[in-house]
Amino acid sequence: EKHVKLAMINEPLWFDGGHHMLVTKARRKGFSYKAAAIIVREYNFFRNSNYLVTAYSEDYTSKTMAKVMDVINFINDNTAWYKRRQVKDRVDHIRASYLITDNDTGISVERGYKSEIIAKPFRDNVAVGRGGDYDIVAIDEAGSSGKPGTLKKVIQITKDTLEDGD
Repeated sequence: EKHVKLAMINEPLWFDGGHHMLVTKARRKGFSYKAAAIIVREYNFFRNSNYLVTAYSEDYTSKTMAKVMDVINFINDNTAWYKRRQVKDRVDHIRASYLITDNDTGISVERGYKSEIIAKPFRDNVAVGRGGDYDIVAIDEAGSSGKPGTLKKVIQITKDTLEDGD
């Protein structure tokens, strides 16, 4: 009953920014797909935005990135919101941009939304998110994070990149 009342408030709580969300749930509930959909939405609608997909192992990171690419490719094939990925189009790093070359000078200029999605595992580097200035960090399969305390370190270090600026 308490949750129903909160949902009916005209001014939603916590929509002012500056808050984080940690979801704990049973396996096989589709949260990798949900994270992929949220990140792709942001990637498509906010210029110069940055997103990090991370997990303890490269296997989990690449599985989540495959879901991200499925959603992006669907949007590119079926909607008017397609984004070219000419400059960076790798399994672990995509950037919504393309190159325009001046015919007279031969100089190339990068154009486009320039939003990026980067995938990095944190097995060998708990500071994987440091210095990235990310808008969203999705830590997938957090329960498989190696030694005790590893996930806590990743969150503590990565949190600073999410709280930078306004």
